[in-house]
Amino acid sequence: MLTARRARFVQEMAACGNATEAARRAGYSEKTANKKGYQLMKIPEVREAVDKALEEQRKDSIADLQEVQEFLTAVLRGKIPGSKTRDRVAAANILQRRFPIEDTSSNDTVIIIDDWNGGTIEM
Repeated sequence: MLTARRARFVQEMAACGNATEAARRAGYSEKTANKKGYQLMKIPEVREAVDKALEEQRKDSIADLQEVQEFLTAVLRGKIPGSKTRDRVAAANILQRRFPIEDTSSNDTVIIIDDWNGGTIEM
């Protein structure tokens, strides 16, 4: 269980990313903030709490795949105000690359028939 001051340090560390500054903001002495910040980050419980707080921040700040797909689909369907035809086409292309409609993995043979000399070329 974190003390109130350590919990405050975790919040500040997640906000600024600097152990010395986080220690100052959490109420530790200006003179010892550098040393105290370093010491606090060596405590496993504090370190885990900082890592967890940073992970939560990342989750909120980065779009996940589902969110991106929903946005692209909304653009494609013209539900985003101001989206133009070129935006809708771009969204369709991005989605189609991500989720191909037709199977392009088959190795079908293409035969070109040369009418001029009756020969065939296999590709």
